[in-house]
Amino acid sequence: MKLKIGEVKLLMVEQNLTQDELAEKADLSRISISYFMNGKNASVKSINKIANALNVSIRDIVEMN
Repeated sequence: MKLKIGEVKLLMVEQNLTQDELAEKADLSRISISYFMNGKNASVKSINKIANALNVSIRDIVEMN
């Protein structure tokens, strides 16, 4: 699954979060966050952690094909 990168970036700006801070809140590595933000696929588990860290639903941040 791929993240809606623009939406995640907007949420990060709104919440004043850096990628490092998002990684910490989501209990993921900074490298994983960077990987996903560069358009690489993420597991459902990782996307769920990111959605929870940003206080949004998975549907808000995942590209639906």
